Amino acid sequence: MVEEAVGVGDFLIVYGQITYDEEFNGTRRCVEEMAPYVDYCVIVCEKQRPFSEEQKKELLKYQNVILLEEPYNDNHPEFRNIYLNKAKELGKQHGKPVWMCVSDSDEYYSEELRRNLRSIIAEYDSKGVNQLGIRCLEQFEIHDWMDEIDKLKEAPTIARQSTYYKLLIFKICCDQLRYEGIGVEKRVHETWGCPIHPWVPAHLPPNLTYTHVKPCIKTWRNSARNVFIAGGGNNLGDRVPLWVELRAICNALGINSWREFEAYLRKGDVDILLKKFLVKCLDAPRTDWGVEYREMSLYYWALHPNEITPEILHKIKNPPKATVEEETEWYVVSMYRQILGREPDDAGRAYYTQALLKGEITREQLPAILMASDEYRIKFNVDEVTQWVIKCYAEVLKRPPDESGLRAYVDHIVKGRIKKDELPDILRSSEEYRQKFGNA
Repeated sequence: MVEEAVGVGDFLIVYGQITYDEEFNGTRRCVEEMAPYVDYCVIVCEKQRPFSEEQKKELLKYQNVILLEEPYNDNHPEFRNIYLNKAKELGKQHGKPVWMCVSDSDEYYSEELRRNLRSIIAEYDSKGVNQLGIRCLEQFEIHDWMDEIDKLKEAPTIARQSTYYKLLIFKICCDQLRYEGIGVEKRVHETWGCPIHPWVPAHLPPNLTYTHVKPCIKTWRNSARNVFIAGGGNNLGDRVPLWVELRAICNALGINSWREFEAYLRKGDVDILLKKFLVKCLDAPRTDWGVEYREMSLYYWALHPNEITPEILHKIKNPPKATVEEETEWYVVSMYRQILGREPDDAGRAYYTQALLKGEITREQLPAILMASDEYRIKFNVDEVTQWVIKCYAEVLKRPPDESGLRAYVDHIVKGRIKKDELPDILRSSEEYRQKFGNA
C-alpha cells in the first residue's frame, strides 16, 4: 500500500506540519490539498491538545497520512524535528532522497504549485538547488487597533500581492540536517541547517504562491506565545527586562508553560500585578520585540473588552511614537522584505540601520545595494532576466539601459509585477520612444 502511494521519480516528497486541536480545520484543509500530490503527509499534533477520534479519522482516510501525537514542551524547533526525523526514516525505508514541503495550518499552497510540485522540484534538484522560496499572498485581518508599524510587522505588504518569500520547500541532505532555535532562548523562531552541506536557495517564479490566512486575534495570540516562551523578537530572552518581569510574575502565580499562561489569559480577571504589566506593555518600544509585547497586551484586552478602562483604551488607540532609530530600523526591515523577500538577519539589520543613521548611505541607495548582492542575483535568477531587459532596450529604444531603468525592470519582472513579455510594449509606450520614433 505504501509503495502505491510513492510517486514516480528519484525522490520522495513529504509534507510536514505541527498542529494542535484548535487548528484542526486548517490542518484538514492542508491535508486535503496536499495529500494527492505528495508521497506522505506527516502531521505532528500536540499530545496535550490532541484531535478528537472523529477528527483523526478524517485525516487518516488518506492512506499516505501519518499522524503522530507527541508532547509539546514549549520548543518549536524540537517539535518540528519530529516530522523531519520521520521523513528521514521514510527516505531510508524507500532508499530515496527526500524533499520536504512544510507549512503551518494557516498556510496553503496554490493549486498551480501543488499540481506541478514534482516536476518543479525535479527541475531545481537537477540544478543543485536544495531550498525553495515561495511567494506569499497575504490574507491578514487588519484591526483598527493596529498602527502602521503593527501592520508592517504582520504583513510584509498589506496588499494581497506580497513580495515576501518563505522557504517552505527543502531537500533533506543527510541525517545531520535539523531545526535549530535562534537567539538567546532558541525555543520559538528557528532555522534549519547542516554542518556539512550548505544551502543553495532559489525563489520560485512569482506565479507559484502560498496564501497565509491569519485572523487578527491569532496574530496577537502568537505574539503572546513568542513573548512568554522566548522573550519576543528573535528569542531575545533575558536581554529584554520586560520578559524577566513577566516570568517572575508567572512564577509567583505557578504558571510554568505557555499552555497554562494562555489558559490564564483566556480566563480573564487576571492577577493585579499581571494586569498592570499588560497595561505597561502597551507603551513598549516600537521595536520588533516591543511590538510583540504590545500585541500580547492587545490579545488580552480583545478577549476581555469589559476590563478596558478609559486609560487603557487611550493607550490602545495611541501607541507610542517610533523613535528615529526605530523608524529607520523598520525601513531596513521593509527593504529586506521587498528586495530579498525575507526578514533581515540581525547583523544586516544593525549594519544598515546604523549606516543610514550616520548618513553613510541614503534610503534611496539601500534598495540598489541589496539588489547588487549575490543573494538577490541567485535567488531570483537575475542574470537571465537582466540579459532580457538589455535585449529589449537594444531592440526597442536602440540603446543600453541606464542603471536605474535596468534595476527597476529586472525587479518588476522577477517579483511578478510585470510579465517578461510585456516589457517591449511598455518601452514602446514611453515618452522616449515617441520622441525618437513617433507613433510608428
